[in-house]
Amino acid sequence: MKSFVKVKCYKTLYQSLSISVFFIVYSSSPLAEDKVVSSTKNYSFDDSLLKGSTFNLGNLNNFNQGTKVDPGSYKVDLYINNLFIKTTEVTFIKDTATNKIEPCFSLDELLALGIKKSSIDTPSNTNKQNCLVLDYAVKGASSNFIYSEFKLQLHIPQILLNTLPRGYVSPEALNEGIPVAFVNYNASQYHVSYKGNSNLKNVDSTYINMNIGANLGLWRYRQQTFFTKQSHMGSDIKTTNRYVQRAILPLQSELLIGESFTTGQYFSGIGYRGISLKSDDRMLPDSQRGYAPTIRGIAKTNANVVIRQGRNIIYQMTVPPGPFEINDLYATNYAGDLDVTVNEADGTVNSFTVPYSAVPDSLRPGVSRYDVTIGETRFVGDKDKFIDATYRRGISNSITLNTGFRTADGYQAILLGGVYSNDLGAFGVTTTFSRAKILGKTETGWMSRLSYSRTFDPTNTTLTIANYRYSTSGYRDLNDTLGLRKAYKTNTEWDSSTYMQRSRFDVSINQSLGNYGNLFINGAIQDYYGNRKRDKQLQASYSKSFSNGLAVNFSVTRSQYGSYNTGVSYLDNYNIYQQYNIPKKSQTTTMVTLSMPLGYGNNAPSLSTSITKDSESGADFQTSLNGTLGEKQNSSYGVSYSTNDRDHIDTWNASFQTRLPVATASVSAANSDNYWQVSQGLQGSVVLHEGGITLGPYLGETFGIVEAKGAEGAEVIGGQGAKINRFGYAVIPYLAPYRYNNVLLSPEGMNSYAELVSNQKQVAPYAGAAVKVKFNTTLGYPVLFTFDQTDKDIPMGATVYDVNGKNVGMVGQGKQAYTRLEELNSRLTVRWGDKKSQQCQVDYNLNGQDINQYLIILNVPCI
Repeated sequence: MKSFVKVKCYKTLYQSLSISVFFIVYSSSPLAEDKVVSSTKNYSFDDSLLKGSTFNLGNLNNFNQGTKVDPGSYKVDLYINNLFIKTTEVTFIKDTATNKIEPCFSLDELLALGIKKSSIDTPSNTNKQNCLVLDYAVKGASSNFIYSEFKLQLHIPQILLNTLPRGYVSPEALNEGIPVAFVNYNASQYHVSYKGNSNLKNVDSTYINMNIGANLGLWRYRQQTFFTKQSHMGSDIKTTNRYVQRAILPLQSELLIGESFTTGQYFSGIGYRGISLKSDDRMLPDSQRGYAPTIRGIAKTNANVVIRQGRNIIYQMTVPPGPFEINDLYATNYAGDLDVTVNEADGTVNSFTVPYSAVPDSLRPGVSRYDVTIGETRFVGDKDKFIDATYRRGISNSITLNTGFRTADGYQAILLGGVYSNDLGAFGVTTTFSRAKILGKTETGWMSRLSYSRTFDPTNTTLTIANYRYSTSGYRDLNDTLGLRKAYKTNTEWDSSTYMQRSRFDVSINQSLGNYGNLFINGAIQDYYGNRKRDKQLQASYSKSFSNGLAVNFSVTRSQYGSYNTGVSYLDNYNIYQQYNIPKKSQTTTMVTLSMPLGYGNNAPSLSTSITKDSESGADFQTSLNGTLGEKQNSSYGVSYSTNDRDHIDTWNASFQTRLPVATASVSAANSDNYWQVSQGLQGSVVLHEGGITLGPYLGETFGIVEAKGAEGAEVIGGQGAKINRFGYAVIPYLAPYRYNNVLLSPEGMNSYAELVSNQKQVAPYAGAAVKVKFNTTLGYPVLFTFDQTDKDIPMGATVYDVNGKNVGMVGQGKQAYTRLEELNSRLTVRWGDKKSQQCQVDYNLNGQDINQYLIILNVPCI
């Protein structure tokens, strides 16, 4: 066995030092710094394997200390069973029993990692509980630390871990980001010139939309500002929203102070200036978002539980004998009941079905949601003070309850409702009572909403009654109440889609036809009190995609709008008259679209043609060609031609858009018989951070800043074309909050002077955070030395130092060494022992060499 280990170690050593592998593995950092801590069995390289060479003089002692790292604290990426947990600081100590360096954790840290307390062997000495070595504290556990990647892998038997929901992110792993200030901008310039004898004037307009923000700790400031300028009309600048917000993780909520809008989920949406606190579902693991039932059952043996929805397996796990509960199913868009199969170890199989239908109000059992807003109204009324509050609670798989109230001066509303699910589907009912004072009179009424959803498995038909609303004549919404009061004060008119509405009914049916396509039907009916007649709309569409890329879509829409008066005006406190009768209007629109790819490959253009027939305006015809350019499809283009059967005006359109590392630019043009038009657009961001100012793509709510000094030209994969600039920074435009995000850099495009130590990082940001993601780089000119013309017998494993004593490489076979050198000319020292005879010096000069090549090869003497 011993000889086998020797041969295996020698083979591993030989291969690792061969030029073909050695210079790749150790190009990112010196081997002397690539130390590994492992709790696996010790092994050592036997110098005697290289008898007759100077390599048995103790050089292999560096390899024999591969399990050694200096005691201290290191900030590492912590993994448990190959699953990334968080980036944290870990203390390493020397184990006197084994003379190895091991990571240690406090009792609280081990518990926070999800290890069961009963599985941790804690010493009676309280002081020792602050530094527990995993191998001793948890039976069957081990650790492996890779210094070059700052990666600590813990291997812990699954049975010793608490079960965490899928997609769980530890609160300690969440990153609040760094202080930043930024501006998102979307700017466009538009020009149109009219031909012939048109009385229309040429138009030039400029539009800039700016989303401005600043972060400090968990606090975020946001502001939305618009600038418009149009010929003949002047310019205007307007700010619509200003607010600060922050996450409150213990409450799984988001606090907002400033200007925003209510959600409109139960009471109508309304603009406000004030404060709100509401649940944030994004803080939940993926498997806890949305609605899914809890599965409970009993296993007689170690059983394999399989959960299917239709023909798809959506969950599978092994459970021990006894009762089991599965509460981390992903929400699956309410697509049918769940079939649960329990496969026992003795061969018996038990099956049962759990109903799975839901409407948007459905919550998992035991889950609560709330939303509270206090403020004054904007855009409606006269800065009226109001309070909104709603609360929902999942009682069981079948029942969810909800309640809430809205109050303002002279207005009160209270709601009560819930969701009930059974084999027939999911029913949601909410009833709201309102009491409003309008023009000195008090009006009261009720409004009820009904929603229903059901997927019929045999035919895969989804029926959704998205909303059925019925209101009594005295019911008033707060928007309508405040609008009517303001209209009375200012002698103006008030009209809205909800004012005097009796009922509204929305229904949709989605039917999959398998290989024959998909059919969708949607209908809506609205009734009103007073003289306004009924509105109706019915839409049906069919779509089919073929294996060769050909796609066809056919749709018909029929709309009918009843006659009504435009609004109401007030002459005095009680006399109201209506104005401007709008006649009944009906319209039928039919559309057929056909599209097909012209070729194969990612950049193959697509040709589409469509015909739209309108019962009022006739038929319109359009043909367009669209495609992308470049290996990474950073550019897109489109060309189209359209005409109609009314005046037969021909119109040509062309557009082009490209994603640059610092912005997205676009241009479009159109020409017809009556006009020609051209426009340009630029969209991107400017971010001020601790490293300077960085330009980048348009930012989402949560974004990142990459730091990789010297890695100019490296591309952020999935970063919409963002690249590391000459200052060593780039912007990641989008990150998912409260989720682990893989941030990757592609070294393609980097100059040869820098090399990425690692090109992948993981971060889990708070919502709205600007997370700094730092990539370490090795800087210097890549040089492969062959030490010739020397009387020294330089062995493999000899270390190469620069004039500052920095380890820059190691000698491999054939007296060759791969190094990264920061100076164009200097002196190196090659050392393989402590004696003066066990070292030599190398003078090198890279002047005259092509320093931009990926590997500079030099033959130099070592004297």
